[in-house]
Amino acid sequence: MHSSGVLFRYDLKIVQNLIFGYCMQTLQSPIFRILSWLIKIAIVIAAAFYIYQKVFLRKDSLVFSGHIQASFHAHRWLFVSAFLLLFVNWALEAFKWKLLLRKIIPITFFKSFRSILAGVTTGVFTPNRAGEFGGRVFDLEEGHRMEAALLSFAGGLIQLSVTILAALPAIFMDRMSSVYLGEHIRLSLLLLVITLGLCAVLWCFKDRIAPKAKPFFRLFPAYPWLVWLKVFVLSFFRYAVFSFQFYLLLKGFGIELSAGQACLSIPLTFFAGTVIPTFALSEIAVRGSVSVLFIGVYSADSPAILSASFLLWIINIALPALAGSIFVLRINPFTKLESK
Repeated sequence: MHSSGVLFRYDLKIVQNLIFGYCMQTLQSPIFRILSWLIKIAIVIAAAFYIYQKVFLRKDSLVFSGHIQASFHAHRWLFVSAFLLLFVNWALEAFKWKLLLRKIIPITFFKSFRSILAGVTTGVFTPNRAGEFGGRVFDLEEGHRMEAALLSFAGGLIQLSVTILAALPAIFMDRMSSVYLGEHIRLSLLLLVITLGLCAVLWCFKDRIAPKAKPFFRLFPAYPWLVWLKVFVLSFFRYAVFSFQFYLLLKGFGIELSAGQACLSIPLTFFAGTVIPTFALSEIAVRGSVSVLFIGVYSADSPAILSASFLLWIINIALPALAGSIFVLRINPFTKLESK
């Protein structure tokens, strides 16, 4: 009886190896290579068309271009500084991604930066840029994509926590925010409690979960608290960079904000743009609206506020997405099917 069980497991292992070998041969076939290229080309075209539509097919595109030209001549150094901070912004994210992956897939800074840009391309036309992790994960040829996806989620969660923490003082100090964001704040806290509750339940029953899932529970404890602290610090500096970018652009378009006003309105703007669910087609409109809502308290120049918000999107999202298209074409989503 015992030998029959051993023989059955041995035969099952042979069958698994045969299936895995067949899958590997199939994924390396010309049909799947063609399919891979079609997927990548479709992503690049979708990203390029989305950016083209938002930049050149806007009803107010001529007004916006005229506004930015006039403001650029008057405050050139502000716009140049905001543009140069683009590289600091995504370099910090690349350092963070490299740090998160070092336990499972040690990669170079250039490869990390390449994955980040590819993620921006795959996420630019998806709701709340949910597709961003796809470009990051599928750029990793060495496997461990599920672990990388979890780490990407953890990094995004830490960045979100920075956004929330930065906005909390402004939420309590600004009465208007409690009126406009009250329901969103309660919903965010409810989702946070549910997420933490599910994580706690999964952790309590981790020993009863299927063996294939257990490595994921060993993934996060494998990172010492100092690594998570570094990720949090990098997330904080990145938040500070794109907040300063927004402040420079606002000044470039003639919006004069004191330090206190900027510390209240900009965190509220980013918080509202984060917690309000958006689809790809409405993301820019929503971000522009919340910018006018909170910054408009200190300035009546709504077109200038909209222009600053839109230009921030072009600098931090549109341009990196176009650059990332080159790296998306290098990705092979069917490389090395994982056997574990």
